Parts: sequence; C-alpha cells; structure tokens
Amino acid sequence: MTGAPRAKLRTPRYGLKIRRRVEHILQKSKRTYKCPYCGANAVRRVRLGVWACKKCGKVFTGGAWEPFTAVARSAELARERA
Repeated sequence: MTGAPRAKLRTPRYGLKIRRRVEHILQKSKRTYKCPYCGANAVRRVRLGVWACKKCGKVFTGGAWEPFTAVARSAELARERA
C-alpha cells in the first residue's frame, strides 16, 4: 500500500485534522537535525528509520519521522543513571 502524495493531501478530502497531522509529520521528516557524531546540522532522512549525516557520512538508525525519539532519550537517561 502506498501513501497519498503531498499534493493529494491539499485537496478538501480526508478532513482538516488529518491533513494537518500529515503535514506536520512530513515537515519533521524533511528538516535537518544535529548529528550526534560531528555536531553539524546536517542529518537528513534516507528512508524510513535510516538517517545520514551529509558532513561526516555516518549512517545510523533512529525514529521513523525524527532521528531521536522520546523513548530513546528516556532509555539513554536510564542507562546513564544505572
């Protein structure tokens, strides 16, 4: 099953709340993030859950829509405390 393309979501179908939610998710997935290895603001999504830094070339896994999820942050904090 393929998802609806972005242009299709600009039509009056599907409801405003869902269209806004999808637009927010797409914005999160398309923006650049800070690299955990080199610190540059150059991390982009390659595909679902795979992220790559344009500067240092590191490829790592993360969340589907953003590289660092809230669950991953809380697990990291728990490891540091232990």
